[in-house]
Amino acid sequence: MQRPIFLLVSGDGLRLDALRDDLSRRYQADYQVSVAGSAAAALTMLAVQAGSDAEVALVIADERLADMPAVDFLARAHGLHPEAKRILLINHGDWSPGHPAILLARAPGSATTSGSPAACPERTWPAGQSTRRGCSGPASRSAPPMA
Repeated sequence: MQRPIFLLVSGDGLRLDALRDDLSRRYQADYQVSVAGSAAAALTMLAVQAGSDAEVALVIADERLADMPAVDFLARAHGLHPEAKRILLINHGDWSPGHPAILLARAPGSATTSGSPAACPERTWPAGQSTRRGCSGPASRSAPPMA
């Protein structure tokens, strides 16, 4: 039986190689780690995999894809493999709570993280517990639904 697929997409060869090496080292026994250097190449791979009933478990896309916005790529990937989880890689200094990709992800059931405790306001959690989760708590609990 074919192993489920992790698909990594980035135009940055060094980042792509490093991520492939890290994920392969940890998950190669259970997953096939595939890479693509562009959104177009990745969409072609995903279409072929959809036609062969291959299971795509995870799609990871670099925010800075040259041939299309990564958020658009991930939406198209979702159309081909709706069960696949999707991750958008954003460089550490490039995000803000108002980043378009983060705003798009702020829907019920989604989670976002931040690198700045100042960007993580006080929230009320289940059972009336109020806590400052810093940057690792489930942000979707306080995120407003998308319009």
